[in-house]
Amino acid sequence: MVKSEVAERAHPSLDGFQKNQKYRKFLFDRYAWANSYCYKSTVLDIPTGIGWGASRLYNAKLVYGIDISPSAIFDGKSRYNNIILCIGNMTAIPLADNSIDVTICLDGYEHIFLEDQYKFLDEVYRVTKDDGLFIVNVPLINEDKEKGSNPYHLHEPSAEELCDMLIRNFYFVVYGIDQINGLPCVRSVCKLRNKK
Repeated sequence: MVKSEVAERAHPSLDGFQKNQKYRKFLFDRYAWANSYCYKSTVLDIPTGIGWGASRLYNAKLVYGIDISPSAIFDGKSRYNNIILCIGNMTAIPLADNSIDVTICLDGYEHIFLEDQYKFLDEVYRVTKDDGLFIVNVPLINEDKEKGSNPYHLHEPSAEELCDMLIRNFYFVVYGIDQINGLPCVRSVCKLRNKK
């Protein structure tokens, strides 16, 4: 087992992701929630890490997992044969236009800078089909506008900022704020605004 102060990448060898540990429960809970929207769909999970969560999207017809880390993708390919894993960037998704039914981003949005978050949302809009969904889970900046303690979070938006960013290309089907480790976190299912 690997000791880690921050359980930043979901990996079965990390302490927080062992059986009955909180990070494992959070991971499985979030992907079970997302899975309920994936029935017979072509799904993109980005960033996917090693693909552990993506491998749990049992309702999907086909799952792509994309991550910027070559070592994570290599590790995932040795573990999971029910998903297609490839190296890629959130701001230049290596998939064709209108090729995805459901795009999922669980706890990855905050790992890129603000300007890249806008680019990412444009990429999600590009690769997701007109009638597709975008499922996103994002920790929010706290009420005092202070960033959380996670050094890997490059930009945590406020609820208002996130809504403003999303409504450019999407409208909300489901929107809620949960508490994870005592911090606010948005869980949202969005549909694409008409591309025509």
